[in-house]
Amino acid sequence: MRRLDDALADLNKAVELEPGTADPYRNRAYVEVLQQEYELATRDVSKALELDAEDAVAYQVRGDIGNALKDFKSAFQDFDKAIELNPKESAGYAGRGTASMYLGDFTRASADLEKALKLDPKNVAAYEVRVF
Repeated sequence: MRRLDDALADLNKAVELEPGTADPYRNRAYVEVLQQEYELATRDVSKALELDAEDAVAYQVRGDIGNALKDFKSAFQDFDKAIELNPKESAGYAGRGTASMYLGDFTRASADLEKALKLDPKNVAAYEVRVF
């Protein structure tokens, strides 16, 4: 937990120094997700997307928030956008596969998880979800 607190302090400084740049907001949102601070993470990822609407990783982070909050429809849409912007990143497929599974679309979930593993055979999240 201490490392996350240190990372958050550094990212707070980065936001202070570069308030017009999306990256520090997106990265801070990611740390906030790890701390399960979803309201703060949502605020920061929304700011990141306001600053850079083409940030695929920001859509992935927002998708992670949606999955964590069981808002699978929104998560699916965010991961769909992340994949559109960066189709070679396995995390988008793993996240969309998770959302699809909870939405009951097992065919889509299976296809997305297989794609995630094809792109990154070490994607632990895809293996974890695929067992269900």
